[in-house]
Amino acid sequence: MTAVLDALATTLATWTLLLVAGISAEPWGPERAVFGSFLLATALLLATRKPDAGRRTPPGCWLLGLLSGFAAYPLWTGVIGCVGLSIGLAAEPIQTRPEGWLTWLAVLGLGPVFEELLYRERLQNAFAQVPLPGFARVVLASLLFAVSHVHPWAVLGTLLVGLALGFTYEWTHCLGFCIALHAGLNLASVLPPPSDRELDLGLLASAAFAWGLRVARSTRKGMGHAVAPA
Repeated sequence: MTAVLDALATTLATWTLLLVAGISAEPWGPERAVFGSFLLATALLLATRKPDAGRRTPPGCWLLGLLSGFAAYPLWTGVIGCVGLSIGLAAEPIQTRPEGWLTWLAVLGLGPVFEELLYRERLQNAFAQVPLPGFARVVLASLLFAVSHVHPWAVLGTLLVGLALGFTYEWTHCLGFCIALHAGLNLASVLPPPSDRELDLGLLASAAFAWGLRVARSTRKGMGHAVAPA
């Protein structure tokens, strides 16, 4: 139970940093505020991370995760759009590209790193210390991931993507693969792939994801199935 309380305290501290960024957006500027909050959140999670919390990610997992995340973006936008409209969310224009290199670094680099460190590694591993089935661990962590995004479409999108990332982490315990998947999706959200190649991209995403899962899973088997405490 101590691990869960520690993980929830870290989550609250991270949310506080992000909230402070929103408040300080006016004096510092939105770009610097977002980058600064993401940088502080990443530093906090790395500084409080236990030495045995993770393991080395095979180089192939990074590349396969980034590729499959990017190629799967059209599928995810379709699924999220269908679910959102079916539950009554109003259609809205797709977000624009981030402005400024600091925002690009935050969205494509720091964001995937600190969010996967927090919601997958820290929270899911903490929930593993209490008698909860794997499905419940993934759902709880994904709900916390989703509610932090506030906007209805963002909450829905992060919930669905969070479930996919959560089950991927639950099966592989390869944090690097999840970070790469997350970064690939973020990259595609600001540099969308061609819409007329959705079928080809879907096949590419499926192949890359399956291959990446195999590599990540085989590495986990080689190091045992124990989950390190969060």
